[in-house]
Amino acid sequence: MKPVLDAVVKLVNTIRSRRLTHRQFPDFLQSVQSEYSDVLYYTKVRWLSAGCVLERVWQLKDDIVSFVHEKQCSAECEMLEDTEWLSDFAFFTDLLCHMNNLNVKMQGKNRFIDDIWAHLKAFKLKLNLFAGQLAKSDLSHFSRLNSIPLVNEEKLKNYEDGLKKLHFEFERRFQDFSAIQKELDIFTMPFNVNCEAVRSDLQLELIELQSNNHLKQSFLNMQKLEFYKSLSKVSFPNLISHAQKISAMFASSYICEQVFSTMNFRKNYFRSRLTDEHLASFLRISTSHFEPQYKELLKMKSQFHSSH
Repeated sequence: MKPVLDAVVKLVNTIRSRRLTHRQFPDFLQSVQSEYSDVLYYTKVRWLSAGCVLERVWQLKDDIVSFVHEKQCSAECEMLEDTEWLSDFAFFTDLLCHMNNLNVKMQGKNRFIDDIWAHLKAFKLKLNLFAGQLAKSDLSHFSRLNSIPLVNEEKLKNYEDGLKKLHFEFERRFQDFSAIQKELDIFTMPFNVNCEAVRSDLQLELIELQSNNHLKQSFLNMQKLEFYKSLSKVSFPNLISHAQKISAMFASSYICEQVFSTMNFRKNYFRSRLTDEHLASFLRISTSHFEPQYKELLKMKSQFHSSH
């Protein structure tokens, strides 16, 4: 994939780094009534950047070719007229779009580790499906590659092998999740697990839980965390402790990166004298789910403005 990405990034940089070209290109896109107004820069630190850059260039490839020919410098985009290179470009764009969809599902607040693992398992199954379909020359889930006429069998075999290697890497990278699959199942589906197959300290509590129709209905109507909060600490102490352990596991680095971005936003050039104590307070307020009780805070104040 690297040669394809490097070629696309070079093309984007060629368009955007030259002032005259970059002024003319949006005007050209507007004149041909394009859906987009520009190409996107590639940024390594952004999770979705590679897929978004490839997808945008793919959408604008015909307009880019026309624009470059108009400027009489066609050598800079000759790969966009090469069917062999375009098939690689189409395949990697389709694949990165699938991976971007996975990335988006794994981001956000209130994502527990069992939710992340469910998305990962689904994506591994999708990779198996994609590889099997490519072996039969079925491009149902690779719409861009399907638009390339007469993709040769050797290319499809290479793509199939690439998908198998990617699946292997997912298996290797996330093997720790498989090791705690049973623990995750207890947290995710406590009413469906086999009580005889779990730890002895949870068996009796799970039997009590699974026999209670009222709790079963509550589990269907409530969020998982709220459900475990509602359980009796006397009747289900071990089950609650297990739920706390699973829900406390960091599923991704999203929260850490969000706090870091918030810190950069708060501690800027105009707040150079902001102390660490005040910065910590800012971060706590910015990342907290709690709503300030302004009316109660005002009631506690006898004087709102100091004397001058």
